[in-house]
Amino acid sequence: MLAKIAHAYAVAELGLDSFTPFLSDIILNKSPMYIGHYVGGLRHDEKGDDLHHIEISNFGAKRYVVVEIRLFANRTLPLYVVVVGERR
Repeated sequence: MLAKIAHAYAVAELGLDSFTPFLSDIILNKSPMYIGHYVGGLRHDEKGDDLHHIEISNFGAKRYVVVEIRLFANRTLPLYVVVVGERR
């Protein structure tokens, strides 16, 4: 679910041709998926005012497209980090 959300958000914000996607096999449930290489979580203790938080950040000198997702951000829940793809 997090991979689908992150991929869709990145495509909506940046465009389909702006990055080489890493999550296609995960989304299509095709082996090998390597979910642990691309989807991870961090402990996050801050509560936000919004219901959900999602934003694009850069990693590796802007080489990779990374989406940060906090579902139910108005509660103390984890921040998920999803590496969506490599910038073109």
